[in-house]
Amino acid sequence: MCQTGTETLRQRPVAGKSKDTLVSGTTDRNQENRPTTTDPTKKEGKRKLNNPVWSSTLPFYPPSDKYWRIGNTWYDLSSFNHPGGKQVLELSRDRFEDATFAFEAHHHDYQRARKILQKYRVPDEVIAKEKDHFVDRPTREESSQARFAGPRPTHHDRLLDANNYPNLADDDAFYSVLRRRVAAYLRDVGCKDGGPTWACIVFFWSTFFTWLSGMCLTYHTGSYWWAAFTGFFGAWLCSFGHNWTHQPKYKNWGWGILSLDMCGYSSEGWFRDHVLQHHMFTNTPWDHHLHCMDPFLLTDPCTPRNFVQRNISPYLFHAFFSWGSYFNYFFHTVWLLQGWEEWSIGKPIFLIEHYLFWQKWGFHGLCLVLATNAVVANYFFTLSWMNHNAEETKDVKARNESKDWGEAQLRSCADWSVHLNFFQSMIYLNLNYHTLHHMFPKVDFCHYPNIQRIMEDTCQDFGIEYAHYKNPLKLYWNMILTFGENPSSVKEILVYGGGAI
Repeated sequence: MCQTGTETLRQRPVAGKSKDTLVSGTTDRNQENRPTTTDPTKKEGKRKLNNPVWSSTLPFYPPSDKYWRIGNTWYDLSSFNHPGGKQVLELSRDRFEDATFAFEAHHHDYQRARKILQKYRVPDEVIAKEKDHFVDRPTREESSQARFAGPRPTHHDRLLDANNYPNLADDDAFYSVLRRRVAAYLRDVGCKDGGPTWACIVFFWSTFFTWLSGMCLTYHTGSYWWAAFTGFFGAWLCSFGHNWTHQPKYKNWGWGILSLDMCGYSSEGWFRDHVLQHHMFTNTPWDHHLHCMDPFLLTDPCTPRNFVQRNISPYLFHAFFSWGSYFNYFFHTVWLLQGWEEWSIGKPIFLIEHYLFWQKWGFHGLCLVLATNAVVANYFFTLSWMNHNAEETKDVKARNESKDWGEAQLRSCADWSVHLNFFQSMIYLNLNYHTLHHMFPKVDFCHYPNIQRIMEDTCQDFGIEYAHYKNPLKLYWNMILTFGENPSSVKEILVYGGGAI
């Protein structure tokens, strides 16, 4: 953890225009199409296809059971003592098709990380001799075979069809420059790893015990007022869980269980689905969040809406969100039984809570827990969906044309009230700084108010648009409208947009 307290960090005024317009204009930098390296696994003759690996109902085709592909180069990290543990390494290789975005996103000191990575590079001649460790991705025609059938069809786009995978960002790219500036700032404040401050940790434990006290008072009094109180702080607790899930040390200490599993959300499931899927492929067909409410609530800008989906469902989303904790728990349980998920000691907690309330209060007790979880889900999901369902985040053409992964995240997120400090931002679960969270997921959210100005200045330097709203209610209404909007004129979202252009 960082020794610097949040009260000593500089609070700088927000630069640029505050949305209703955008911070800066469109980019005028010339885009250079960097050629990707020839894939050493490319082989003539019969193609070797593997069955899909499922991640939150979406099929992926990991190309190797031994090596990691990062920036169109192969690495053997099996012997690497990763600071974040083996789990994140193995998930990035065994559940997804490329590890470039995961590597880029989780190393703000990317220059040091790349130097270390080079020690594990596998020569092309070695790769060429180990064809048994590689498989091919099915073509559009091959995907129609029964063996590839599942909850959702295999995604294809023009980059995947061309076997065009992400490159590492150049040193003069927007995201590289931003990462160097943020890394320098974190070193200056004595927190180079971006971990939480002592003030943040004290705030977390205060929130946890406030939530726990609320649960006890709800249990003993049977009051819906205390249930609402508990739900309010339960959402705060989920906000911390969202934060800890991105920091393996605190997740491994069980803080994720205390924050997420207590409210029905699996910290293990989030580690894969949220950290390595939603964050890496935000607002693309590989982002489970893009279709998780289908057919009731559509968020995919390329999917046509019927009359109900245009005019009725968008105004009922709070009713859908009220059951969010239960939807999450149910589907995670199904995936656990199917072998797609890892068992966690936190899994039974949610059921135990319901059992205890039912034992004391009967049906009324179950209603108390439902009311608590409805407050949690509506509070948390409303704000988090505002982040990714603004008008600006549905510009498929702009996202597809992003020049690096960081710019693609800017095209996929919207913020509000970015003048607040860390403690004030908790009223918004610190999701008002969500763009920074997506670009620096491993950096603790207590630092976001202080590096916000760095991001805005870098956007202005590169002429890249950044959307943030003065009034969160305007963004809230904007989100409702996007739920029912007619689909985008661009019909294909590139999952590797921002890296494989």
